[in-house]
Amino acid sequence: MAVAWYFALLLALAGALLVDYLADRLFMEKPQWGPFCPRCGAQLRWGEYALGLRPCPRCGWRWRPWAVVLGMLLATWLLALQPPRIGFYPAWAFLVYSALNTVLDLEHRVLSPPVEMVAAGLALAFGVLRRGWPATVLGLAVGVAVMGSMYLLGRALAPRFAQQGLAHPEEPILGLGDVLLAAVLGAFLGWPGVLGALVLGAVAGGLWALGWVLWAWLRTRTWPRQAYMPYAPFLLLGAWAVLLMAR
Repeated sequence: MAVAWYFALLLALAGALLVDYLADRLFMEKPQWGPFCPRCGAQLRWGEYALGLRPCPRCGWRWRPWAVVLGMLLATWLLALQPPRIGFYPAWAFLVYSALNTVLDLEHRVLSPPVEMVAAGLALAFGVLRRGWPATVLGLAVGVAVMGSMYLLGRALAPRFAQQGLAHPEEPILGLGDVLLAAVLGAFLGWPGVLGALVLGAVAGGLWALGWVLWAWLRTRTWPRQAYMPYAPFLLLGAWAVLLMAR
Protein backbone atom coordinates (compact mmCIF):
# COMPACT_ATOMS: atom_id res chain seq x y z
CA MET A 1 0.00 0.00 0.00
CA ALA A 2 1.46 3.32 -1.09
CA VAL A 3 1.80 5.96 1.63
CA ALA A 4 1.84 9.66 0.80
CA TRP A 5 5.06 11.38 1.78
CA TYR A 6 3.33 14.00 3.91
CA PHE A 7 1.40 11.34 5.84
CA ALA A 8 4.62 9.36 6.40
CA LEU A 9 6.21 12.60 7.69
CA LEU A 10 3.38 13.14 10.17
CA LEU A 11 3.61 9.52 11.34
CA ALA A 12 7.37 9.81 11.83
CA LEU A 13 7.04 13.00 13.92
CA ALA A 14 4.17 11.55 15.96
CA GLY A 15 6.13 8.36 16.59
CA ALA A 16 9.23 10.26 17.66
CA LEU A 17 7.22 12.41 20.09
CA LEU A 18 5.54 9.31 21.55
CA VAL A 19 8.90 7.57 22.07
CA ASP A 20 10.42 10.58 23.82
CA TYR A 21 7.31 11.23 25.91
CA LEU A 22 7.08 7.65 27.18
CA ALA A 23 10.82 7.25 27.71
CA ASP A 24 10.87 10.32 29.97
CA ARG A 25 7.85 9.28 32.03
CA LEU A 26 7.65 5.50 32.34
CA PHE A 27 10.00 5.30 35.32
CA MET A 28 9.04 8.53 37.07
CA GLU A 29 7.42 8.21 40.51
CA LYS A 30 5.21 11.23 39.84
CA PRO A 31 5.00 11.74 36.06
CA GLN A 32 4.73 15.27 34.71
CA TRP A 33 2.38 15.47 31.75
CA GLY A 34 3.66 18.67 30.19
CA PRO A 35 6.95 19.07 28.26
CA PHE A 36 9.95 19.34 30.57
CA CYS A 37 13.70 18.78 30.67
CA PRO A 38 14.34 15.21 31.89
CA ARG A 39 17.50 16.30 33.71
CA CYS A 40 16.53 19.43 35.66
CA GLY A 41 12.72 19.50 35.30
CA ALA A 42 12.55 22.91 33.61
CA GLN A 43 9.32 23.54 31.70
CA LEU A 44 9.77 23.66 27.92
CA ARG A 45 7.71 24.56 24.88
CA TRP A 46 6.34 21.61 22.95
CA GLY A 47 8.46 22.50 19.92
CA GLU A 48 11.63 22.57 22.00
CA TYR A 49 10.76 19.30 23.67
CA ALA A 50 9.62 17.44 20.57
CA LEU A 51 12.56 18.34 18.33
CA GLY A 52 15.35 18.92 20.85
CA LEU A 53 17.05 21.43 18.56
CA ARG A 54 17.85 23.83 21.42
CA PRO A 55 19.52 23.02 24.74
CA CYS A 56 17.56 23.33 27.96
CA PRO A 57 17.44 27.06 28.93
CA ARG A 58 18.12 26.22 32.60
CA CYS A 59 20.83 23.53 32.59
CA GLY A 60 22.02 23.64 28.97
CA TRP A 61 21.58 19.91 28.46
CA ARG A 62 20.85 18.56 25.00
CA TRP A 63 18.93 15.31 25.03
CA ARG A 64 17.86 12.66 22.57
CA PRO A 65 14.84 14.07 20.61
CA TRP A 66 16.77 15.22 17.56
CA ALA A 67 18.36 11.78 17.19
CA VAL A 68 14.99 10.03 17.61
CA VAL A 69 13.33 12.40 15.14
CA LEU A 70 16.02 11.87 12.50
CA GLY A 71 15.96 8.12 13.01
CA MET A 72 12.17 7.94 12.77
CA LEU A 73 12.11 10.16 9.69
CA LEU A 74 14.68 8.04 7.86
CA ALA A 75 13.20 4.69 8.90
CA THR A 76 9.60 5.73 8.11
CA TRP A 77 10.66 7.06 4.70
CA LEU A 78 12.40 3.77 3.88
CA LEU A 79 9.37 1.76 5.02
CA ALA A 80 7.10 3.92 2.86
CA LEU A 81 9.35 3.43 -0.18
CA GLN A 82 9.64 -0.35 0.26
CA PRO A 83 7.17 -1.78 2.78
CA PRO A 84 8.01 -5.24 4.15
CA ARG A 85 5.72 -8.16 3.49
CA ILE A 86 3.69 -7.55 6.66
CA GLY A 87 2.67 -4.10 5.36
CA PHE A 88 3.60 -0.52 6.17
CA TYR A 89 1.42 0.12 9.22
CA PRO A 90 2.35 -3.00 11.24
CA ALA A 91 6.00 -2.32 10.40
CA TRP A 92 5.67 1.31 11.51
CA ALA A 93 4.08 0.25 14.81
CA PHE A 94 6.95 -2.18 15.34
CA LEU A 95 9.36 0.66 14.52
CA VAL A 96 7.93 2.81 17.33
CA TYR A 97 8.16 -0.15 19.72
CA SER A 98 11.76 -0.79 18.66
CA ALA A 99 12.77 2.84 19.12
CA LEU A 100 11.18 3.03 22.57
CA ASN A 101 12.88 -0.15 23.80
CA THR A 102 16.22 0.98 22.40
CA VAL A 103 16.01 4.31 24.25
CA LEU A 104 14.89 2.63 27.49
CA ASP A 105 17.69 0.06 27.38
CA LEU A 106 20.36 2.64 26.57
CA GLU A 107 19.28 5.23 29.13
CA HIS A 108 17.57 3.31 31.93
CA ARG A 109 19.18 -0.14 31.45
CA VAL A 110 15.77 -1.74 31.87
CA LEU A 111 12.66 -2.34 29.80
CA SER A 112 9.15 -1.53 30.99
CA PRO A 113 7.08 -4.64 31.89
CA PRO A 114 3.74 -2.85 31.21
CA VAL A 115 4.96 -1.85 27.74
CA GLU A 116 6.11 -5.41 27.02
CA MET A 117 2.82 -6.89 28.26
CA VAL A 118 0.76 -4.59 26.04
CA ALA A 119 3.09 -5.24 23.10
CA ALA A 120 2.88 -8.99 23.67
CA GLY A 121 -0.93 -8.88 23.56
CA LEU A 122 -0.92 -6.85 20.34
CA ALA A 123 1.76 -9.03 18.76
CA LEU A 124 -0.17 -12.17 19.68
CA ALA A 125 -3.35 -10.81 18.11
CA PHE A 126 -1.47 -9.74 14.98
CA GLY A 127 0.32 -13.07 14.69
CA VAL A 128 -2.87 -15.12 15.07
CA LEU A 129 -4.70 -13.06 12.46
CA ARG A 130 -1.78 -13.25 10.05
CA ARG A 131 -0.52 -16.83 10.37
CA GLY A 132 -2.84 -18.62 12.80
CA TRP A 133 -2.42 -20.04 16.30
CA PRO A 134 0.19 -22.81 15.84
CA ALA A 135 3.06 -20.81 14.36
CA THR A 136 2.34 -17.78 16.58
CA VAL A 137 2.14 -19.66 19.86
CA LEU A 138 5.17 -21.80 18.95
CA GLY A 139 7.16 -18.66 18.16
CA LEU A 140 6.21 -17.10 21.49
CA ALA A 141 7.09 -20.31 23.36
CA VAL A 142 10.48 -20.61 21.63
CA GLY A 143 11.32 -16.97 22.36
CA VAL A 144 10.47 -17.35 26.05
CA ALA A 145 12.24 -20.73 26.31
CA VAL A 146 15.49 -19.56 24.72
CA MET A 147 15.80 -16.23 26.50
CA GLY A 148 14.34 -17.61 29.72
CA SER A 149 17.02 -20.30 29.79
CA MET A 150 19.71 -17.67 29.27
CA TYR A 151 18.19 -15.53 32.02
CA LEU A 152 18.19 -18.43 34.50
CA LEU A 153 21.74 -19.38 33.52
CA GLY A 154 22.83 -15.79 34.09
CA ARG A 155 21.18 -15.75 37.52
CA ALA A 156 23.01 -18.96 38.44
CA LEU A 157 26.41 -17.71 37.27
CA ALA A 158 26.08 -14.12 38.55
CA PRO A 159 27.41 -14.75 42.10
CA ARG A 160 30.53 -16.52 40.82
CA PHE A 161 31.21 -13.82 38.23
CA ALA A 162 30.68 -11.12 40.87
CA GLN A 163 33.23 -12.77 43.18
CA GLN A 164 35.77 -12.74 40.34
CA GLY A 165 35.05 -9.08 39.56
CA LEU A 166 33.56 -9.93 36.17
CA ALA A 167 30.01 -8.77 36.92
CA HIS A 168 28.24 -6.23 39.09
CA PRO A 169 26.78 -7.93 42.19
CA GLU A 170 23.50 -6.00 41.96
CA GLU A 171 22.90 -6.15 38.20
CA PRO A 172 21.74 -9.33 36.45
CA ILE A 173 23.76 -10.63 33.54
CA LEU A 174 20.59 -10.74 31.47
CA GLY A 175 17.44 -8.86 32.41
CA LEU A 176 13.95 -10.24 32.68
CA GLY A 177 12.88 -7.52 30.25
CA ASP A 178 14.86 -9.30 27.53
CA VAL A 179 12.77 -12.41 28.14
CA LEU A 180 9.57 -10.37 27.76
CA LEU A 181 11.01 -8.80 24.61
CA ALA A 182 11.71 -12.27 23.20
CA ALA A 183 8.08 -13.20 23.90
CA VAL A 184 6.92 -10.17 21.89
CA LEU A 185 9.26 -11.03 19.02
CA GLY A 186 8.13 -14.64 19.10
CA ALA A 187 4.46 -13.71 18.82
CA PHE A 188 5.15 -11.05 16.19
CA LEU A 189 7.46 -13.09 13.96
CA GLY A 190 6.11 -16.54 14.68
CA TRP A 191 7.97 -19.75 14.01
CA PRO A 192 10.62 -20.03 12.59
CA GLY A 193 11.13 -16.28 12.27
CA VAL A 194 11.81 -15.81 15.99
CA LEU A 195 14.70 -18.28 15.85
CA GLY A 196 16.37 -16.29 13.08
CA ALA A 197 15.89 -13.06 15.05
CA LEU A 198 17.45 -14.52 18.21
CA VAL A 199 20.41 -15.97 16.32
CA LEU A 200 21.08 -12.81 14.31
CA GLY A 201 20.67 -10.68 17.44
CA ALA A 202 23.16 -12.84 19.34
CA VAL A 203 25.67 -12.66 16.47
CA ALA A 204 25.32 -8.88 16.19
CA GLY A 205 25.66 -8.44 19.96
CA GLY A 206 28.69 -10.72 20.08
CA LEU A 207 30.43 -8.85 17.27
CA TRP A 208 29.72 -5.52 18.96
CA ALA A 209 31.06 -6.80 22.30
CA LEU A 210 34.19 -8.17 20.63
CA GLY A 211 34.81 -4.89 18.86
CA TRP A 212 34.32 -2.93 22.08
CA VAL A 213 36.72 -5.17 24.02
CA LEU A 214 39.39 -4.83 21.33
CA TRP A 215 38.92 -1.05 21.20
CA ALA A 216 39.20 -0.81 25.00
CA TRP A 217 42.37 -2.89 24.95
CA LEU A 218 43.95 -0.77 22.21
CA ARG A 219 43.14 2.39 24.15
CA THR A 220 44.24 1.29 27.63
CA ARG A 221 46.30 -1.88 26.98
CA THR A 222 44.18 -3.63 29.63
CA TRP A 223 41.26 -6.01 29.24
CA PRO A 224 37.97 -4.57 30.58
CA ARG A 225 36.45 -6.66 33.36
CA GLN A 226 33.00 -5.09 33.68
CA ALA A 227 30.84 -3.28 31.16
CA TYR A 228 27.16 -2.79 30.48
CA MET A 229 25.92 -3.77 27.04
CA PRO A 230 22.27 -3.20 26.16
CA TYR A 231 20.97 -6.38 24.56
CA ALA A 232 17.50 -5.26 23.45
CA PRO A 233 18.77 -3.23 20.45
CA PHE A 234 20.53 -6.30 19.07
CA LEU A 235 17.48 -8.53 19.48
CA LEU A 236 15.42 -5.89 17.69
CA LEU A 237 18.07 -5.60 14.99
CA GLY A 238 17.80 -9.35 14.42
CA ALA A 239 14.01 -9.05 14.22
CA TRP A 240 14.26 -6.29 11.64
CA ALA A 241 16.67 -8.35 9.58
CA VAL A 242 14.12 -11.20 9.51
CA LEU A 243 11.29 -8.82 8.59
CA LEU A 244 13.20 -7.16 5.75
CA MET A 245 14.53 -10.45 4.34
CA ALA A 246 11.05 -12.03 4.27
CA ARG A 247 9.99 -11.10 0.75
